[in-house]
Amino acid sequence: MWLPHWKFDAAKILPTKTRGDLNTELKQFEERTGWRLRLLTAYEGELTLTEDDIRAAWQLDSRTVVVGVDPSSPNIVAFRYLGSDVQQKLRRGFWIELQSRYGNIFYIREEGEAAAITNLTSTIEGCLTKPEGCYVVPGLPRDQFYFTLVLSIAGGLVFGFASKLEPAGWVQQPWVWTVLFSPLWIILFVSLGLGPVISRTSEPWPVLGNVAGFVGAIFLFRALPNFPPRDLDPPSDEGMV
Repeated sequence: MWLPHWKFDAAKILPTKTRGDLNTELKQFEERTGWRLRLLTAYEGELTLTEDDIRAAWQLDSRTVVVGVDPSSPNIVAFRYLGSDVQQKLRRGFWIELQSRYGNIFYIREEGEAAAITNLTSTIEGCLTKPEGCYVVPGLPRDQFYFTLVLSIAGGLVFGFASKLEPAGWVQQPWVWTVLFSPLWIILFVSLGLGPVISRTSEPWPVLGNVAGFVGAIFLFRALPNFPPRDLDPPSDEGMV
């Protein structure tokens, strides 16, 4: 079966201008870098193309990526073919995150199918041209930032809780509790809070936001009264029969 050289929009989801611009961009990208990016859009069941058909039509090699888009699917993005050189450059986790970010139904509702396709292709192009590739998808979506912020705040609450514990047993200093609880608050704040932010964007405000959430949660917890209050004396036996 014949296919256009760079893309085949059987589902007709791209506006005419976007289709033309994307076709030119993919052609120039291949000529400039040697990486080959192909796009195939089709509704399920309306286009019968096997892997052999695609391979023969587009002469797939180790430096080729074929992105499939099915607008009828809950996640419209599928990677029909990843060449061996492509897989060495961009690992499996990158493709999973890329699919979940740009193909999910919520992103499609907000941005539209055409924007999802153009953003997806530009992300792949950018990561293929980086000498070190990409371990994660660049950019920090708003929902992901809020999620990291919640985890940073949770880490601050754990730190604040540990810092208010009274010495007991072999623990003679209050700060020892924060060290004992450090695996938990470090995972929440550093690994799950700051880690995803730093690896996806160089902008300072998401980092500052997470740090502020962590520190603010510590001071908030420390401002709460102790329970039970430290100056609460045990009940006296006087007067009891």
